[in-house]
Amino acid sequence: YIDGKPLSLHYYKSRDGYSFEFVRVLDIYGAFDTLNTLTYDTEKKKYRLYLRSFHMEDGSDFDVNDEVLRAQAFRDIRTCEPEDMMHWTKPKRLTYDDGEDNLQLYTNGIKKYHRGDVFIGLPTRYNDRRDDIHNCKYLPKPGAVREEVMTRNIRFGTAVTDCVFMHSADGYYFCR
Repeated sequence: YIDGKPLSLHYYKSRDGYSFEFVRVLDIYGAFDTLNTLTYDTEKKKYRLYLRSFHMEDGSDFDVNDEVLRAQAFRDIRTCEPEDMMHWTKPKRLTYDDGEDNLQLYTNGIKKYHRGDVFIGLPTRYNDRRDDIHNCKYLPKPGAVREEVMTRNIRFGTAVTDCVFMHSADGYYFCR
């Protein structure tokens, strides 16, 4: 939320790539507090959007603006292929070769490789190590700053991130 309004994607257009004009807010479901990737597939003549969302442990969806449920949910990546920038389909969750649906992926960085029919992604994996909080005292100083930040929100001091490499032939089913 910003100023009490849920986050959304805004559509801007440009003829020269330098000067942009606002067109509209996109009518699409997702959690828009991080990087989202929009590309145009010249072969299929369709846009492809990769965005972040959330799901519950059992795989069910919920209102991403519900902060209580969001704290219990898993971050995921979804995609959709609208015919144009005005009419959006419901985003579908990506699936993976390892069968692990609850691996938390934050950003996606997915693009179609321009010389072939392969999608490549470098998503940020999010790992909250809340159970390892007792190890935080061994981290380098300034420990007092970390401990003070953790009193405001526990995940600020316990979450770690890294990068995952993944690829796909169809843009929906990925090998990690």
